[in-house]
Order: sequence, then structure tokens, then C-alpha cells
Amino acid sequence: MRLEETPPSMVAKAVDTYLSVAWGDETGKRRPSVGFEGCATIDDALAKFTDDRRQGKMRRWTLRLGNRKYPFMKLVFQELLVRDDFFFAVDTHDDLELHGAMDDFEGWLALRRFNADLKVDIERAWVREGVPTFAAVVAEMERAARRSTPAADAPLVLVVDDDVNIAAGVESVLTRQGYRVVKTHRVADALAALAAERPSLILSDLEMPEATGLDLASAVRGNPDTKDIPFILATAASIDASNFRLIDGFVVKPFETEVLLAFVTRTLRSKRGTRGGPARGES
Repeated sequence: MRLEETPPSMVAKAVDTYLSVAWGDETGKRRPSVGFEGCATIDDALAKFTDDRRQGKMRRWTLRLGNRKYPFMKLVFQELLVRDDFFFAVDTHDDLELHGAMDDFEGWLALRRFNADLKVDIERAWVREGVPTFAAVVAEMERAARRSTPAADAPLVLVVDDDVNIAAGVESVLTRQGYRVVKTHRVADALAALAAERPSLILSDLEMPEATGLDLASAVRGNPDTKDIPFILATAASIDASNFRLIDGFVVKPFETEVLLAFVTRTLRSKRGTRGGPARGES
């Protein structure tokens, strides 16, 4: 859905559906109340949100609505894979690094499971109500990708992104173009994948919990067995020029499908003949 085509009534429906599922029958002061009466334009509706664009080009607005067990969960309205395609999503906002020594470790695990299940329930309710969700679009992309079978000797791309839906969307785009894909959601898992099979190219998100895409690039370049694998960084933030020696290029998120495919193809063709600085994929 394009931003200018989104009516305030759609935002109101997304919020009302979220609150109904997340809070159930609970009423009173704990349950947030957000009114969109008098909102004539999408800009009026989004004025009630927090603009989370930060330094990057990806547009993202959030509204902290919580749920009956956890006050920090958010409704998100943002671009994701493709420029100017906006979707609603739920950010559980519970990405704490958990370990057994924590107080109430089991309680935190249970809360995280509750939030994850609630996210699924809210986004399913949105689909029933006709509210556009990225998860629904990715599911359709995956169905289409399953009808494509890349050749056994097709280039293998390692996709690394902590956002499960974005990783799945990128996998679908590349698969339909004839690439084989392995996707992971953490740097540690990416390194394990590299030990098992050598990809033709790595496409990694920059900002991830625990370790970043640049941390992954540094590990790849520091290993004699992987140092020559082409590495593309996908980011919605700015990159310090001093890090260019680690990567072959970067694409700005959100990107257009054609730009991503062209950049992957060009990088694979050039391989790593020279490293005079990265190419940049504009979208």
C-alpha cells in the first residue's frame, strides 16, 4: 500500500484490531486509547505515532500499545522490502539477551513466547480485516518462489537478516530469479552456514542484535577460506567510509526488487577483482 493511498480509517482499523486482540476484554486505565476522529489525511493519523526513521531512508512509524502482559509491544507502519510499499506489523520489542543466570529467566522466556504468539494472532486478525501486512505479502511471494526450482549449479547466496519476513522476502525474490539461497537470522548462524557450505555471495543486514553485519564482514575477511567471497551490506542507516574495505557494496533499504537483483548480478560478475571501494546500489 502506497503511503498517500492509505486512508486514516485503515490506520484506525489496524489500531482497533490490535487492541482487541492484545488486550482482550480488559478495560480501564491500562488499555491505551487512541482516537482518529478528525484525521482527514494519513499525515494527521501518523502524527499520533513516533517517527522512527532515524538516520536511514526507510520510513517507519511506531505506536506503543503494549498488551495485557507487557507494556512495550508496538504497532509498526513501515516500508520494508520495497520502496513506498507500506505494511502494518507488530514489533514485540522484547529482544533482550536472555541467559540462565538472569532473575526470573523462565518467566522472561514465557513472556517472549506469549508475545510471539500474540504477534501472530494480531497479524492474522489484520489479514481477516483487510489490513495489509508484510507477512501476508511474503507468504504469497514464497508460494510463487516454490514454483521456481533453481539449477543445482546456480550461484548460492547467503542472506542474513534478523527480520524473518525480510529474509524470507529476499529469499523469494532471489529464488524466482534462479539463485539458490540459504538464509540465517544471526551472525553466529551465518558463520555456521559458512562452515558448512561456501556461498557465491553474502547479502547481510547491517543492524542485528548480538553482532552486526560489519562484524560478520570482518569475520569473513579474516578467514583465509572466506576472505574472497563478495559481500553486500543492506542497510537503512549510514555507513562510515572506514568500513568500505570490508565490503564490496551496499544497498539502501528499502530497495526496489530490480535494483537488488541488478546489484547482486553485477557483484557476482565482478567477483573480487579489485577492492578500491564498494559500489553502491541506489533505490
